[in-house]
Amino acid sequence: MNTLDKEIMMALLGSQPSMYGLEKSLQGRNYPTVRRHIKKMQKNGLLSTTEVARKNGKQDMRGTKKPELTVKGLATLIIDGELKKEELIIAGKKVLQTEYSDLSEDFVQDTNVNEIFANTLLKMRHKINLPYFDEDYFNEVFNLSFAETLFDEVKKHDFQKETKHRAKAQKLKKKYVTSKQIEGLKNLRKQFINERSKLNYYVKFIGLFLKYFDKSGVK
Repeated sequence: MNTLDKEIMMALLGSQPSMYGLEKSLQGRNYPTVRRHIKKMQKNGLLSTTEVARKNGKQDMRGTKKPELTVKGLATLIIDGELKKEELIIAGKKVLQTEYSDLSEDFVQDTNVNEIFANTLLKMRHKINLPYFDEDYFNEVFNLSFAETLFDEVKKHDFQKETKHRAKAQKLKKKYVTSKQIEGLKNLRKQFINERSKLNYYVKFIGLFLKYFDKSGVK
């Protein structure tokens, strides 16, 4: 992967700046060069651009646009970017600072939120096939990897005893847990049920083979 392409994608992984803001965040890079690389990645389906709205919700008449990573772009960054865990943790911190600014530093450190973000992407890396990229499959893998990583981390904590985190979590729940998140959990549960049904079918199928071999005297 081209070095500048990786820098751009890492910057977008951590936040969603405007085109100008992105260029400013990449030290030593000039705007025309950054814009040229963005156009190329956009053509290859790795980035998309959206119109920027002003704070009052109205369209910015200057035509300001901000680039965003597509799902294929994220997959490409995970595979071809040869990302280190430390890089993903930094990107995760930027996401938290932007989207969840009221999370206290001790809450982030003690609950390893950054590591959950990093470990999710690292866990799924070997399961992605870029030449035959399938967005639906990628999303399924991401959801399962995130759930596995989250459950592994939850087992390390006793939130009944960690009162300061429990109180903080209650406040965050009121602010961030909406019908959208609930629907996401329902979809994730449905995905796990589908996986279980598929695996149960395979267990039953192999069981019939073993039963047949047992009757045939094959050891």
